[in-house]
Formats: sequence, structure tokens, C-alpha cells
Amino acid sequence: MKEYLVSFDNIRLEHKLTDEEKAEKVEVFLRYYLITTADQIRLTQRIQKVYNPFSFKNFSWGKKFGGDDDPKFQKTLASLKDDFIKKETDEKLYHLDQGEGKIFNHYYYRLSPKIIEMIKKSTLIWLHYYTEKTYEPFYGFEDPSFYKEGRLVAHVVSHENYVHLFLDEDIAYNFMRRLSVEFHDITSQNIKSLK
Repeated sequence: MKEYLVSFDNIRLEHKLTDEEKAEKVEVFLRYYLITTADQIRLTQRIQKVYNPFSFKNFSWGKKFGGDDDPKFQKTLASLKDDFIKKETDEKLYHLDQGEGKIFNHYYYRLSPKIIEMIKKSTLIWLHYYTEKTYEPFYGFEDPSFYKEGRLVAHVVSHENYVHLFLDEDIAYNFMRRLSVEFHDITSQNIKSLK
């Protein structure tokens, strides 16, 4: 089992930055693979940046979507409650320890037919920075992770348009050949950080 990175921004045509049609086909293929393979999804609550008078590091100028006191986020939580499994809080984002006292809430849900339909509507990549409507089904969340029997199958870094896949080499090779897209083997880079 290896970890592979698929970047939708790097699916290119000659003389064109991104081949959007091909990127869409790859996303549909990977989305189908994940919703038919996984049995759980983990959603990370969007971090609410606050002003720290001693540092501008955590300051955000834009409107903050998805905080605990955001009524629309509470509505999202209510809409998903039938499939709720558990909530975990830790210092990890993208399955990597962020340190510096940052805390992230992760919500685990059963991958039910209802949630599968929501994923089909929203796709794997959520452009959550610009408007709240672009990822409406999962308002207040980002970076979905997919699990099968407790094992991490894939995770998405929403704002980077990345999908990390955990695949046997023969399956990865088959997918690459079928999609004509390179999957970058990054196993050695993250071996200590993922659980």
C-alpha cells in the first residue's frame, strides 16, 4: 500500500494550463471509486481565524463560514445527524500535526445513500473561499477523508485541489493507465504523519 497524490491543477494540455474536461473526468472516476469503496467520511470543520494582538498570523479579513455559532453550520450538522458516528478534536489538519496549539474538529459520518448523493452534488473539490453557495451541501466543512473499516482510503485537501489516495501499486498503475494521469508516489514523505 502506497500513498499517491493526484493534483487536479496539474492535469494539463499542451499550450493550456489545465485541461478542465480531463480533470472533471478524473474527479468523477475518483469520486465513484471512493463512494463505492469507503464506508465512512470524515469532515473537518473550517477553522475560524481570530485576531491575536501579538501576531497577525491567525488574522483573516474575509467572512468566516462554518464556526460553531454560524446558524448555517448548525443547519448542516442537523442535516447530517442521522449518519453521525463521532467527533474528534486534535491538532491535525490534512492528517498532519499542525502544532502551535491549533485545534481542529473532525466529524465522522456513515457513508449513507443520502451523504453519497451530497458528495455527487458537491464533487470532491470544494471551492469554499469565495462564496458559501459553492459547497452548500457541506457548508462549514472542508477536506473530506474517506475510510473503509477504519482504514484511511483517501483524503482531499480542498483548497489545493489535491486528492491523496492509499492504493496498492497494481491498482494505482491500472488507474493511471486508464485515466492517462500521473499519480505521484509520496509514501516516503508522509510515512510518520498519517494514521
